[in-house]
This record gives sequence, C-alpha cells and structure tokens, in this order.
Amino acid sequence: MTLIKNAIKWIRRATPADWIRLVKKLLPHVAIVISGMLIVFFVIDRVNKPMGFMTNEFHKRITFVLALLAIYFAVQLIALQRRAERAEYRRRLRETQQKQPARPTTSQSARPAQPTRATQTARPTQRRSL
Repeated sequence: MTLIKNAIKWIRRATPADWIRLVKKLLPHVAIVISGMLIVFFVIDRVNKPMGFMTNEFHKRITFVLALLAIYFAVQLIALQRRAERAEYRRRLRETQQKQPARPTTSQSARPAQPTRATQTARPTQRRSL
C-alpha cells in the first residue's frame, strides 16, 4: 500500500524532466518486450503455419532481424544509462566529501596502543565437525 502512496506522491510532484527521464528508462524495456513478442510470433508461425501471424517470408525474416537488433540495442542502452547513473552518483559523492570539513587528526602517540594479532594470546584452533 505504501508503494502505491509513494507512486501517487511522485506523480503529483513530478516535473516534465522527471517524466522524460522515466520514458527514457522505460523505452528500452518496452522494446525488449515487444521484440520478444515478435520472436515468439516468428517461432509460432514457423511451427504452425495455419495461424498466419506473418504471411510474407521476406517480412518474417526482416522482422526477426529487427527484433534481435532491438533487443541488442535496448540492452546496450540500459547498460549505458546505468553506467551514467553510477558515474553521476560517484561524482556527487566526491563533491559532498570534498565539501565536508576535514577532521582534526590525532598523532599516533596520543592514541592508545591497539593490540596486534601477534601480541594477542593465541587460542587453540578447534575443528568443527559437519
């Protein structure tokens, strides 16, 4: 229920730029679905000719190639968009880290000594049976 409420809130406050961004993200996915449907129709028509999904043999082959290309380019576009989003996220993260004031560093002598593995008491290893 909260998912629906959040979606309604987003729709109410969305700007045209938000809608364009959403369409850019959805179009490659829609192209993959429609291309998949065309490939299924191609296979069904090859197996069951009387259904008559596609009548012209040349049209069948061109549609099949187009569907494969659409899937390929849609996947490439999705990968490109995700890469751009990750780069933007990293850029914003760097900017926010640079804007934060530097913490005062303490000298090594002021810190309490931390025991290292070598100085800790060694415990005998126990084998666990399965």
